[in-house]
Amino acid sequence: MPIEVAFALLREGRVVEAEELMAREVKAVTKKHGRGSTAWAAAQCDLGSLLLNCDRMGRAIECFRDAASVAPGQDYEAARDQLSYRMNLGMVLRMAGRLDEAETELRRGAEDRLAFYGREHAGYAFGLEPLAELLLQRGNLREARPVIDETVANFWRNGHERVATALALRAEIVRAEGAEGSLFGDLAQLPDHVVEQVCASVLNRAGHGDQTIYQAVLADLVAVLEARLGPDHQATLNALSQLANTGRERGD
Repeated sequence: MPIEVAFALLREGRVVEAEELMAREVKAVTKKHGRGSTAWAAAQCDLGSLLLNCDRMGRAIECFRDAASVAPGQDYEAARDQLSYRMNLGMVLRMAGRLDEAETELRRGAEDRLAFYGREHAGYAFGLEPLAELLLQRGNLREARPVIDETVANFWRNGHERVATALALRAEIVRAEGAEGSLFGDLAQLPDHVVEQVCASVLNRAGHGDQTIYQAVLADLVAVLEARLGPDHQATLNALSQLANTGRERGD
């Protein structure tokens, strides 16, 4: 597929060639299927993904917006793809600091996913999680908490591995609220490999948001991991290392 070739070129540092390849692909798809077709929307999304990885965020936003603007009609796959395009748009707008626009798109995306999948389906939770992230970033904890609670409950109920990232995000939201007590009490009910995924998800959040809150989350996680997996387990050691690094960065 052209997008796979383009990313291979990008990994080799051939940025211009990668962009030119995808530009030709969009042109070819437009000629064959027409602007505003579902194939055109998919090509715009692919181009947006490439541009995002080329640090062309403004142009990537335009591509994702174009993709999300295409009405999918009665085609199930196209309708599902359109949900992804809108979520991508909202997430990239958040990354760009355009928070009002991001919130509008992510709220609409969550509503569209609810209508498409229903409240019990994991596909709905995929739209809730980035909305909760945005609400945390905006300091809207009153709304962020019920959104992330529903996200965790949905993924948990569906046995979906994405519960790990949702639990990591919920820990930050709960700590930001000033709540006392363990942030990871639910981990006692999860198998070890999912506990390890939660640890990895927390570590991947380094550098995001309030670092005082993040350090408190890490400290709580370390205590849980030491009790659950043991002090010599690799996940515990990784969390301890990150906690030490965070402390040094903050001058502790």
